[in-house]
Formats: sequence, structure tokens, C-alpha cells
Amino acid sequence: MWLAGADTPDGALQLRSLLTGQTIDLPAAANGGEVLAINHMGTILYKSNDSLFSVSLKNEQLGAPVLLATSLDSHVRELS
Repeated sequence: MWLAGADTPDGALQLRSLLTGQTIDLPAAANGGEVLAINHMGTILYKSNDSLFSVSLKNEQLGAPVLLATSLDSHVRELS
């Protein structure tokens, strides 16, 4: 189980494992971002600036972020 924390000084969003205390940084823009959801399958939805991203968390490792939408998009792609 993971808890989303505050921005770090370098602008990353931080996740903390409630079981181990390990922290993982999600890359974010210098002006910060926000974790929107973490589901039981390890999918994390977060926004950074005007963009929405999805990233998977497996074995305490982050996958590559996937850009889902920007403020310029007129729709959001379906999550797989």
C-alpha cells in the first residue's frame, strides 16, 4: 500500500510505502503536480502541469509514464 506525499525540493511527487517506508519519486514539473489515484493493481494516475499521466508500480519499481491527455486534447484515451 502506497501513500502519496508532498512535492520534493526538486519538484518530484513522492510515494511512500506504508509497509516498508520506501519512497519513490514520480517525475513532475518544477511547479509540482498531484497524484489523483493509486489503484490496487498498481496503476498511478497523476497530473503534472496541464497533462495527465499513468504509470505502473510493480515490485516497488515504476514503469515508464504514459501521457493520457493534455489541456490541448479534446478527449482522454481509455486506460488499458
